[in-house]
Amino acid sequence: MVPYMRLTRTITNLLKRRFPAYRLCRRHVSSASNDEPSWFHDMREEMLKRRLPALHDQYSQAHNTILSKTLSPFLPRDTPDFAVSRALGSHLTYFNHSNIHTDKLLSDGTDALHSPGDPFNRRLWAGGNISVIPNQWFMEGLNSWGNTPADVVCYEKIKDVRLRGSGDNERVQVDIARNIGTLLPGRPKQNLVKESKWFRKIATEQRQLVFFKSRNKAEREQFEAGNFIPVKYLPSRHEPEFSHSLTPTPALLFRFSALTFNAHAIHLDRDHTRNVEGHRALLVHGPLSLSLLLAHTSGYLKSLPGREYVVESIDYRHLAPLYCNEPMRLCGRETTDQSKKEERTYDVWIEGPTGGIAVTGTVRAIPYPKETGTPKEPKSDTRKEHDWWGSISHSTHEPNASAVSSTPLTRLTAEEARRILNPETSPTGEALTRKEKRRIRARAHGIPIIRRSVSSMQSTYPEHYSHFTSIPNPTTSQILTSDPTTFTTLEPTLSPYQYELAARSAQKFHYVPQHHGARDTLCADTGRRRTMASTA
Repeated sequence: MVPYMRLTRTITNLLKRRFPAYRLCRRHVSSASNDEPSWFHDMREEMLKRRLPALHDQYSQAHNTILSKTLSPFLPRDTPDFAVSRALGSHLTYFNHSNIHTDKLLSDGTDALHSPGDPFNRRLWAGGNISVIPNQWFMEGLNSWGNTPADVVCYEKIKDVRLRGSGDNERVQVDIARNIGTLLPGRPKQNLVKESKWFRKIATEQRQLVFFKSRNKAEREQFEAGNFIPVKYLPSRHEPEFSHSLTPTPALLFRFSALTFNAHAIHLDRDHTRNVEGHRALLVHGPLSLSLLLAHTSGYLKSLPGREYVVESIDYRHLAPLYCNEPMRLCGRETTDQSKKEERTYDVWIEGPTGGIAVTGTVRAIPYPKETGTPKEPKSDTRKEHDWWGSISHSTHEPNASAVSSTPLTRLTAEEARRILNPETSPTGEALTRKEKRRIRARAHGIPIIRRSVSSMQSTYPEHYSHFTSIPNPTTSQILTSDPTTFTTLEPTLSPYQYELAARSAQKFHYVPQHHGARDTLCADTGRRRTMASTA
């Protein structure tokens, strides 16, 4: 039986590699129940095949300033700037479906991208989780949240669809997976299936949306009479170690709706919320309560003595609604496992007006990654001039070249420049061989090349090379202190560039002229061409 089992595994692995739809169908079937009605099975398959548009956004300091001014009056005074500090949750006002036309929205102001359709028309935020890649999120450098000059992209997809309850309490739960990252250079702005190949991931997020059936006529009559749905809050089990009380206002809800481009009527329209949804007041946004909870927790971690800690992930759940103009309290307490020295865990929750729990979650905090994972800056195309004299070591028996008096270099005149830039003697002139020109072009395009040897220097400049090789094993000091008469005789026909070339070749220096096309000109400060060298 063993060979047959191996053959079965081989066929299964082959199907997974060759046919991605095989994995998709297999996953869908495994997560669905056999007792599901046929209409839900068809709806589920349609939703799982939806291709949601990629959400492109840019980190904006003006946007963060508005967010900070919106939340800061409802947080403790010593809480650090939530948006500027790049704390977890500061991205919740980004990556919204702002490209949907107004006439395409549903009757309650929501979009239809995640909606299962009629009769499940009432949407609520049930919970989810957020986690970041610390070395990509908090690091000081390019391609991180808050430091990237390019677009940041959120790629989302419907991960699963499940049917809950029965009868009038029947509801559809939609799980959404979101991956946030920075675009790689040269990639177009398009929605690709394999997002791992076109951007650098910095955060992942899971959201759970629940869609309820529309209210019937009898329920609406009860709401209009003032009989709203009862709200039950779970009792709190522990006393918090840190807490803060606040009361959300209509202005807070409106400004957060504007920041998130959210037109959901349950946050803006009181009559719709009471008469259609059955709630006694405007509902606080799920992302808003989450942002307040994360900002409060991040501020508490910032105030602790010792090593700085930041929130790395959170799992949260909305258990009951929070209403506008009703008090709420942000709470938290540490539940760290002593066996884990480098991380801390906290139970966080939000209490409603009666003291019961409306939102609960678990936060994982880690030390701030200041030294880990800092990316290297991209290499610049600007190449520095090689330090000729710094690479020469002087022995004790050799005189120091810096002590020898010499004429300082001055700015060249127009006549001297024309003589030095003679096409016959310039690096791009006809005097150079085809092989040397290829090397110069390679240098201009940043392609690694093999440096020219002394023999090629000798063939290119035979007269100047023979002059310097007349001294057996010449040193730098001997060249600089050579016969002034000889140097004066050579000076009219030898440019500083060529003199330096021949001098270094005599000392067995391998080098190649640096060529930058239009930038291959005389240096204004040194009066000579840019060169590059290294010892043999």
